Amino acid sequence: LDQLKEKPSSFPYLKAVTQNHFHPRLVEMRNRLSEKYGSKEANRQFVSILLLRRKWSQEELLIGVEQALDLGAIDHSAVEMILRQKELSETSISEEEIKSLIPSINKSGWSFDLNCYADLCIGVEQ
Repeated sequence: LDQLKEKPSSFPYLKAVTQNHFHPRLVEMRNRLSEKYGSKEANRQFVSILLLRRKWSQEELLIGVEQALDLGAIDHSAVEMILRQKELSETSISEEEIKSLIPSINKSGWSFDLNCYADLCIGVEQ
C-alpha cells in the first residue's frame, strides 16, 4: 500500500486488489473519490484510507468511511479526522487529571492586582 501512494495508477492492476472484495461502503467511497478527483488522485486517496487500517480496526474504519459519506466529506483527511474525533470523544479523563494538566495561576507567580488602574476608571464610573 505504501508503494501505491507513490504510483497510484497501478492500483487497479494489483493482484491484492483484483482478488479481494471490498466492503460496499469502501467501494462507494472509491467511486465517489473517482468522481471528485479523477482516477489517479482517487487511487491515492483510497490507498490513504486503506492505510488508516494500521491505526484503527476494520469496524472503526468502516464507521469513519460511512460517516464521511453521509456528510459528503469525500476525502482521506475527512475520514481520518472523523476517526480521531471519535477516539477523542471516547477518551475519559478524570477531574483530578484535568486539574493536574492545567497549571495553577497561583503557582506561576503572576500578580493580578489591578488597583493601579483604579484612577483610570474613575471617569468611566460616572
